[in-house]
Amino acid sequence: CKYCKTLLKYDSKKTGNSSLQQHAEKSYMTSFVQSEKKILLPKKSEITDKCVTLLQDIRPFETVSGKGFIELAQELINVGATYGRVSASSVLPHPSTISRRCRDIAEQKRKELIPQINDILLSDVSVGMTTDMWTDDYRKIHYMAVTCHYVTPDFKFKARVLATSMFPLEEAKTGENIRHELLKLLVNTLGFDPSNLNKIVWVIDQGANIVLALRPYKCLNCQDHFLNTVLRHGLDSKELTCEAPDVEETIHNAKSLMKYVKQSSLAPQLPKTVIQMGETRFSTVYETLNSILEIYHELHKKLEERGESYRFENIAPDMLQFLVSFIQPFYEAQRELEGDEYPTLSLVILWFEKLKRHCQPLSSDTPVQAVVRLLKKVEIHDLHKIALFLWPKFNQLQMLSNHEREEVYSEVRRLIENFTGAEYQHPQSNI
Repeated sequence: CKYCKTLLKYDSKKTGNSSLQQHAEKSYMTSFVQSEKKILLPKKSEITDKCVTLLQDIRPFETVSGKGFIELAQELINVGATYGRVSASSVLPHPSTISRRCRDIAEQKRKELIPQINDILLSDVSVGMTTDMWTDDYRKIHYMAVTCHYVTPDFKFKARVLATSMFPLEEAKTGENIRHELLKLLVNTLGFDPSNLNKIVWVIDQGANIVLALRPYKCLNCQDHFLNTVLRHGLDSKELTCEAPDVEETIHNAKSLMKYVKQSSLAPQLPKTVIQMGETRFSTVYETLNSILEIYHELHKKLEERGESYRFENIAPDMLQFLVSFIQPFYEAQRELEGDEYPTLSLVILWFEKLKRHCQPLSSDTPVQAVVRLLKKVEIHDLHKIALFLWPKFNQLQMLSNHEREEVYSEVRRLIENFTGAEYQHPQSNI
C-alpha cells in the first residue's frame, strides 16, 4: 500500500480484489485527514493578533517560540481535531490546578533523582552541592535553594536544583539556624542518608553565616564570587578617587554615559548594543567599557551631531583601552569558571596563575595593587590540585613546587587505595 506501506495478499479464488480496494479507500481517507494542511495568510494574521493579546501582560516575545508553549499549542490543536469545536475555557486548567500539578511533578522527579544521588554517594564518589539564600524585597521572605552537581555512572555531568524552600521568618540567619534548616531539608524533606552527608563537597560564597553553617563539612570557595570580590576591591570608587582619580573618573563617566544613551534615542542608532553597568556584578564594568570602546568613534560622532560632545570629554581612549585590557582576563575567567555544563575544578589553578602573571608587570599601578593583594590570598585546595593532575594535558603540575607535587601524588594514591580496597602499585618510580 503506497499510503501506509502495509504488505497485502491477493487471493483471486477467495476474496478477489475487494479486500485490497477496501484497504485502499480506508488508507486514503486516513492520509487525507492526517495530512498537514497549509494555513492561509489571513488566519495566520489572526493568530499573530492573538499572540499580541497574550503578550500584553508584560510577557517576553520569545514566549511563543518556547518549547513549552509550542507543546501546549500542539496539544490544544490535537484536542480540537479529536473533539471538534470546544470552548477554550473548558479545556484550560485553573491556575491552582497547575500549581498543584507542578508540585506533584517536582516531587515525583525528586523521588526518582534522590536514590540515584544516594547510590553515587554509597559508591564513595563525592557529590558537589551549592546553596544560596536571598530575600524577596517586596514580601520580606527569605528563601534557601540547594543545587546538586554530580557525574552519572555513564559519565554524564549533571546539575539539578533539588529544592527551594522558605527560611523561617522568626529565625535569624545565623550559621547555626542555617545549618539546622539545611540538614532538615536534606534529610527530612529530600530523604538523604545522614551518614552520606560528609561525602558532599560544598561550594559556597564568602558569607560568614554560610561559612559557619557548613564548617563541619568539606567546603570550597566559589571562585567566580571571589573574582567578583577582587574586582569590587580593585575598582573601589573611594580608593580610586585618592590613588588613581583618572581611573575613577573614566569609570564614573562611562557609567553616566551609558545611562544617558539607554534613556535617550541614541541606542537604536548605534551599530552595536550598549551595555549598562551593574551595581553588584563587576563583570559588567568590562562589558560597559568594552561596548564604549567598540563604538567609540560612532558614538562620539552621534554626540557631536546633537551638540553633546561634552559627555565624552573625560573618557580618554587610552585610559579606556588600559581598563578594558586589564579587566578582560578577569571577565574571561569568570565566564569560564561559572559554567555549569562542564567540570570547572581543574581550571581554578590555571586561571589564578594566569591572572597573577597578568598583574605582575603592572604591580606598581592602581587599581592593580589592590587586585594583586587579594590574589595572594587565594586558597588553593587539594581538590583543585588533584583535579588538575587528572587532566592529562597538565598532569605534570609544572606550576607547583616539587613538594606540592609529591603531596598531590600521595593523596591520589591514597584515594585510589580507598576506592579499590587494594594498595596502588604505580608503574613508574617517580610518581
